[in-house]
Amino acid sequence: MATYNPLVSCLLPAGTDYSRLARSIHCYQQQSWKNKELIVIDSGHRDIMPLLEDIPSNEVRHIRAAKKSGYTESSLLNLGVNQAEGDMIAYWGETEWHHPDRIQTQVDAMTDTDNACVLHSTLLHLDHPEYVHHPYSLPVSGGYAGSLVVRNRNDLHFPKTRKDAKQRYLKFLDETEVCTLDDSMAWLMIRCLEGGSKSDGYKAFVAGLRDSPKSAAWKFWLTFRGKSLATHPRFSISEKERQAFYRYLKESQRLGLIRSITDGHTPA
Repeated sequence: MATYNPLVSCLLPAGTDYSRLARSIHCYQQQSWKNKELIVIDSGHRDIMPLLEDIPSNEVRHIRAAKKSGYTESSLLNLGVNQAEGDMIAYWGETEWHHPDRIQTQVDAMTDTDNACVLHSTLLHLDHPEYVHHPYSLPVSGGYAGSLVVRNRNDLHFPKTRKDAKQRYLKFLDETEVCTLDDSMAWLMIRCLEGGSKSDGYKAFVAGLRDSPKSAAWKFWLTFRGKSLATHPRFSISEKERQAFYRYLKESQRLGLIRSITDGHTPA
């Protein structure tokens, strides 16, 4: 268990979705871990400074990427790494919701021999009328790279690639260097998908319901019987996961991010 108080630099690549960015910044502000800084790598075309006004100036850094084409995930992340002063670096994506105890839990789990920490599972949520109240826990082989927390070393950089920079970096590490939190910690992060039945988000969500022989058999049976996939056993989640989901749902609704709920109702 960590017995020190390292500074954690949270790298947030800012895209064009203002509301999602606002949610990520809110998640950062709500963290129980206080020794932190936020590094926003901004490649968008909208003024995001109003979103940063409530963060102490010595705790936030806004990097304005030059307006040119050709930026990749790795190049944006490396811009942030070059400015990070923390002992550790946490990836802080705007397509994920981060539980207030995310940093605390991951830092505390790392031993002196661990160079990185990831979650084996996260909750997956789809903003779609059929599934908007039905998240499920999805494991990722090798750990979910979007939950990466890594020690800030002089040689730290993300590999030059157009996509999957975090996943490729994670593969560079020896598995003995990586602390992987088990499936009981899936509530620390929610991956947020959206879209209609032909969208990539929808396809990814449904694909997760057949990621094992047992889950695939259930999906086939429900489809064969003409029943809603929302009755799939995968949607049975723990009480801690449910509490995290309701918090996420309320915060996301407040920012207008859950389009499938039009009556403003959130389950108690």
